Amino acid sequence: MGGGGNRMPKMSNTSPFDAGLQSSGRNGRATRHEQSRTNLLSFSKPMNHRIFMPIRHENRWLYPIDWEQLSGTIRFKRAGARCERCARPHLKRIAHLGDGRWWDATTSCWRSDQGKRISMKSNVNLSSVRTTYVVLACAHLDHDPTNSLPTNLQALCQRCHMINDAVEHRWQRWWNVFRLRAIRDLYEDPRLARDRLLRR
Repeated sequence: MGGGGNRMPKMSNTSPFDAGLQSSGRNGRATRHEQSRTNLLSFSKPMNHRIFMPIRHENRWLYPIDWEQLSGTIRFKRAGARCERCARPHLKRIAHLGDGRWWDATTSCWRSDQGKRISMKSNVNLSSVRTTYVVLACAHLDHDPTNSLPTNLQALCQRCHMINDAVEHRWQRWWNVFRLRAIRDLYEDPRLARDRLLRR
């Protein structure tokens, strides 16, 4: 079409900072200082510490549609971002002795596996001190994901969650073995079938 004066200017997808990098240095190469600025900018973005506990695919439909909001309410509003059994803080690295006792750096005291302050009568063996990164999860006390009443939910750290689900995990392991044996009773194991056919 005629009238070149009405042409729209071409829009560039390059940001002003990237354009400066392209034009700086020799042959369009960024200097070492500008490369360091790029690395700093990539790490200066706000990080989102959203860590979710794994849920089995077949059990996802058992959870309510607002489970993410409900879990956050239990963990952060009601529990104050601390385990409701041992009081370990969420997203913090703590020192512990492996038996439930742990060091609370905010109050400078040792706590038991129930979250109560305790006094260490003897010196702590430094070789037995371990560190762990605490991540809270919203646990169902009766192991029923369809029962999401607030009285059945509790914010637990990894250790307390494993202790709470120990019986359920043992039952789940037994059920997996039982189910595998039942399938083998109905259908021949492909590995056994292959060996049988090769022996013919």
